Amino acid sequence: MLARYSVLWYWETLINANLTNIVFEKLITIKKTRYCYVGYFTLTDPTIYGQLIVTFKRNRYKRSEIMLWRRDGVLLMNYLGEGDSLIYDKRYEFDWIHKN
Repeated sequence: MLARYSVLWYWETLINANLTNIVFEKLITIKKTRYCYVGYFTLTDPTIYGQLIVTFKRNRYKRSEIMLWRRDGVLLMNYLGEGDSLIYDKRYEFDWIHKN
């Protein structure tokens, strides 16, 4: 578990390498299911936030594309599905996030 969790801390370099004109700012929350971690983070553009999904298989991981979402739309980070748990949660630090 710890080795898998530690991969998430390398997101900043990965995110910045795949985006232009905007930069990773701060991690907001990480949701976990059995083999998948979904992370949400802020960017230097104040109108959007990002999402990155990392799926683990035997001895390797696969990342999804970085997805960008508008802050004034549906905040996906506020929804938990059956079997989801939060392993990192700093949503309360952001005044634009309104929990249901």
